[in-house]
Amino acid sequence: MRRRIAMLGCVTAVVLCSAAQARADVTVLGLRSLEGDEALAERVTALLRQFIVSRGLDTVSERSQTLEQMLLLAENCGEDVDSACMREIAEMLGADEVVYGFIARMPGEDGRFTYAIDVRRYSTESHRDLESASGSLEPNRQGTANLQILANTMLDTLWDRQAETTLIVQSNQPDAAVYLDGDLVGHTGAEPLWLGDVAAGEHEVLVEKEGFDPWERLVDVADGQYRLLEAPLTSEGGTAVAVGPGPDEGGGTEPPPPLPPPGGEEEGEGGIWSDWHFWAGVGSVAAGIGLAGGGLGLSLGISDMQDDPQFVNYRRAHPTSADVCQDAKDDLAAGYIRDICDTADTYQIVQFVLYGLGAAAAGVGIYFLVVTDWDGEAEEGTGEPETALALTPLAIFGGGGVGLSGTF
Repeated sequence: MRRRIAMLGCVTAVVLCSAAQARADVTVLGLRSLEGDEALAERVTALLRQFIVSRGLDTVSERSQTLEQMLLLAENCGEDVDSACMREIAEMLGADEVVYGFIARMPGEDGRFTYAIDVRRYSTESHRDLESASGSLEPNRQGTANLQILANTMLDTLWDRQAETTLIVQSNQPDAAVYLDGDLVGHTGAEPLWLGDVAAGEHEVLVEKEGFDPWERLVDVADGQYRLLEAPLTSEGGTAVAVGPGPDEGGGTEPPPPLPPPGGEEEGEGGIWSDWHFWAGVGSVAAGIGLAGGGLGLSLGISDMQDDPQFVNYRRAHPTSADVCQDAKDDLAAGYIRDICDTADTYQIVQFVLYGLGAAAAGVGIYFLVVTDWDGEAEEGTGEPETALALTPLAIFGGGGVGLSGTF
């Protein structure tokens, strides 16, 4: 009897331990990009997952859902992600905590923009965000090291941790030896080399590889700082490689003549390949065909909706009705039919818009193709033909539109 109780206790302990290990504390949802920068959102999300685990902040679920997907599934979520919305999402995921966030473009000077990143840590137990962190990123600074620093800085805030004083070394040459104050601390690779728990103050950093000039710097690191060091290595004696004496030094060969422009024409006579009208015309016609194709796709979608079995049955049940969708509006039990009708109406409106834009784009493309100098025989001094393109608003009975007119 005692043996059975002991065995039962051991089995129970093993099951509980396995369950505890399988149960994840944090679910990291893919960040939501408000302007369609999904690639950047995926990279930042992956780094958040990676460093939560590598730094031992928490265990992370293997779920790969995005915040965008969960917002579509949740009933209590609108445009604003509030505590009620996150509570429902956390319950669907079965998570103790959820890390979620957003990436948006913020306008800057001279037409430029900056990525604004907002990340939050939600607790199921308290039904609120425990912490939130924000950061910014320039579009031209999306290298791995910069993204890693950004992710770690936000995690420091989310988990209320003091950042370790860290040096991050990256080089253009793999397998280069990295020395810190004379001690070998690692080698460069495809990923930046992170040197954590570095004492604040001045340090000598040396990066060297056989066949290349060494890179050496004296750097001053502040307490709790992530310091990025870019160490480009050049071949010994410089990157320039001599291929023989030049024509002025004697004994050398004359440099080869410059390559002709594409198409074999002489410089200044590029034909249609150098005429921007041609490329603008081709691009506009292609865009028009693509837009028309989108409208055709919506037409097929409307046709599929009309062939829906429930819609067909409802139409058969009202054989004398002139408008099945109008009957469904007054029928409380026909919610599904009303949804189909509303979707079909939306598709039809978008379809007409796509057809209109496609026709306009194709018209612009044809215009540019007509004014293209196909023979390359435009006389010098005459310039381009006098051309004009105008969009004119039109008013017609029951609606309006835009007219496209050209002179050439």
